[in-house]
Amino acid sequence: MEKIKNFFKSENGIKLVYIFLYFLLNFLNLYVINSKIYIRTMFVLPKNFGTFVSCFLGDIGVLMIPFGIALLVFKSDIRVGKALIWATGFFSIFMLGISFYYSYYLSFPSIYNLKQFSTGAAGDAFAFVVQSFLTILKNAQFLFLIPLVIFLIIWIAFIHRKIKQNSELKNHQIIGNIHRIYIGIIVTLLGIFSLLISDTMYQKSSKDKGYEDLKLVAEGVQSVGIVNYYLFEVSDYIFFNGRSVDNNKITQAQKELEEYLNDEEAQELNNQFYKGVFEGKNLLLIQMESMNNFLIGLKVNINGEEVEVTPFLNQLVLSQASAYFNNYYTTVGIGNTSDAEFAVLTGLYPTGYSYSVYEYLDGMNYETLPKLFKDKGYYCFSAHGNTGEFYMRNTLHLSAYGFDEHVDKEAFIEAGVYNPDGLVHDFISDRDFLDYSLQVMKERSEELNQPIFNFSITVSAHMPYEMSFEKEPPESDKAQNMFLEKERLFPYGFKEIDEQYMSYLEHASYADYALSKAFEKLEEYDLLKDTVVVLYGDHGCGIDIYNMFYDNSDILSNDINPLLTKSNLDQSIEERQMLLEVPFIIYDGSEKTTFSKTPYTLVRNHNCVLRTLANLFNLDNKYAFGVDCLGDELYFSYNPRNMDILVDGVAISGISQEAFYDKNYNGKKLTTKEIEEIINRVYRFKDFNDKVLKYGLFKQTE
Repeated sequence: MEKIKNFFKSENGIKLVYIFLYFLLNFLNLYVINSKIYIRTMFVLPKNFGTFVSCFLGDIGVLMIPFGIALLVFKSDIRVGKALIWATGFFSIFMLGISFYYSYYLSFPSIYNLKQFSTGAAGDAFAFVVQSFLTILKNAQFLFLIPLVIFLIIWIAFIHRKIKQNSELKNHQIIGNIHRIYIGIIVTLLGIFSLLISDTMYQKSSKDKGYEDLKLVAEGVQSVGIVNYYLFEVSDYIFFNGRSVDNNKITQAQKELEEYLNDEEAQELNNQFYKGVFEGKNLLLIQMESMNNFLIGLKVNINGEEVEVTPFLNQLVLSQASAYFNNYYTTVGIGNTSDAEFAVLTGLYPTGYSYSVYEYLDGMNYETLPKLFKDKGYYCFSAHGNTGEFYMRNTLHLSAYGFDEHVDKEAFIEAGVYNPDGLVHDFISDRDFLDYSLQVMKERSEELNQPIFNFSITVSAHMPYEMSFEKEPPESDKAQNMFLEKERLFPYGFKEIDEQYMSYLEHASYADYALSKAFEKLEEYDLLKDTVVVLYGDHGCGIDIYNMFYDNSDILSNDINPLLTKSNLDQSIEERQMLLEVPFIIYDGSEKTTFSKTPYTLVRNHNCVLRTLANLFNLDNKYAFGVDCLGDELYFSYNPRNMDILVDGVAISGISQEAFYDKNYNGKKLTTKEIEEIINRVYRFKDFNDKVLKYGLFKQTE
């Protein structure tokens, strides 16, 4: 024992402890992403022996490679020690970045995220990241920096001090140059071999399940180790992106696609009572930025008075001329707003890990809403307040989706309605945006004497959520209100709710106000009676706003939608479900069509919109993706980012296989087998959906 103690007190012993700590601390840091220790809402893949081994090999292999390379490159142990600090810094900051991203998207990032910075609108994309940085950073897990902090303390407090006392330590070596080359090569090769074995095990497991082409980022990260996964994703993207696909797979996918042809059986599943009821009417389809469904009916007790956050939308959903769906979900992947556009206009899901607009739109001939309306004699245009280059709307909205015109920031400037003093996040305000969009709608209607399909995409409820408007004295209400044409929802000095949450509610309240003014404009232009207005949220707010309900339950109420309440159970799935739920409303401006007095409660999502509108407007759609929202057909929804699955009454994590049961769920709890069957059914659909995109089954032909 005395010899062992003396060894660990020696230079060689201390160095071995240092190397051991490098592997231990970094391994724990990499492995903790597979748990809820740092990130409570993390979905944890159930581990069997195979996934445990493959993840272990992936993490250890990633740590061995920089250690082996350091032995090969540096001749002194001190420099190797510094290299291990740099490696630890990389792993720690990488994990911090992952938590930073996860805090907003509730999913892992993808190499395809970088696509956003490769277009002509890269500057706008970067500006958004900078503006939103502090908002998102609040939820980053700085605990991932612990290994780096420990190593810096060890280095500064002990090693650096010893070197100062004895400069000969700078050149000290445990092993000689020749042996360290051999060991460096062996350690590096073992690291690479571990990564390859880990990936091979994961690929075999995926193939055994029948989903070898199905890319699930969360499952991959937790199966092969997080850094290992991204190493393979980057190499796959660089070297194998665009590789040819087996013709047999394409043929099989085409056969599956034919099953979605809109035959008589599919037509019968549509709501026959409403078939063609809006034929020939104008359609104003409004995609509402960052609007969650919990906003509908939400009231806040402000200094003794109950105030509605979205009074106009509340009034709209209670109208019997409106169909309101309160179990409706976003299907966006990393493309967020552009993915919502893609799903609604085509009926297909995004893959989740890539931007549909950059990867699967150019050169394709999808069946889309604009094309279907144009076949019925409509003039179709889209509008957004951002530059037309953003998400390539100025080209792809015309060439791929089939709109006749796209109205963008440049058009607003040219028309003289772009007010630099009334911007929200550098975007034109929703009030000005919708005003001009409806002006274009009126002008085109009068010029062309055709029914109009107007697809307007709002933006004012976008992040970052801040309340400052610094053109006035800081103590005044105006200084705290970026929406000057509307009174503040919260008076200056109100501190009951966290400022970030309060600011989101202010943004949502302004969006509601802008919508109310848009309806007034429709009436002023004498368009409302001949127009059907359809509104839906593109995605949720992107912040952990569920904490607002826990912390402020005494001043929040809702007569339309039940509020989220705290329980003793793990609520992470319910919280993610709440953030996925967005409003969907169909309103007949003539108020001649009546719908259910109560909300429609069956699960529906973005990919159901095309089929629903095709039935209502009697469009000749060839494909029947999704279901008719007004029909009785049971359906599901899934989040393509992290595979949370929603069926009626139950939310299931496709990764962890945990289930959350809605308060109104009256059935028996699902067995493990039943949960697995639901997951497999959804995975089969996702596998098919993604193949349609990746194989280019709708590619344009000469």
